Amino acid sequence: MLSNRNSVTSRSPESNDVRIFDSTARRHQTRDSVMSNNDVSKFLRLKDLQERRIAMTHQAVRHMQLHEGFPLGRLLGPGTRVWTVSEINDWLASRPVEVSEQARRRAQKSIEARKKARQMMGEASNGEAA
Repeated sequence: MLSNRNSVTSRSPESNDVRIFDSTARRHQTRDSVMSNNDVSKFLRLKDLQERRIAMTHQAVRHMQLHEGFPLGRLLGPGTRVWTVSEINDWLASRPVEVSEQARRRAQKSIEARKKARQMMGEASNGEAA
């Protein structure tokens, strides 16, 4: 039988399933699934988000939470926020694939404004040289 000093076994009153409670991992599993199924979610920290180029700073994460629907995650401690892999994958799947028409219009306006500013700077420098 699978057991260590941190494990406790019990029998479910409704069935004959033997359940194992592992206090170090804090999970219940049946004896058959202990070796084959790990139901504990993998957590990602900011460092993991940085490695995946999702967010580089805490401020970037906060901005995405407020404006782009990024998951809030959960606190493991006073300064430790984590997200599950499934939360991040769901958020990434919900992101738009193509640039919206509104974003295209804004980008075009920005390009035109910069061109106009350069032209005005060029005219101003020509007037000073004369």
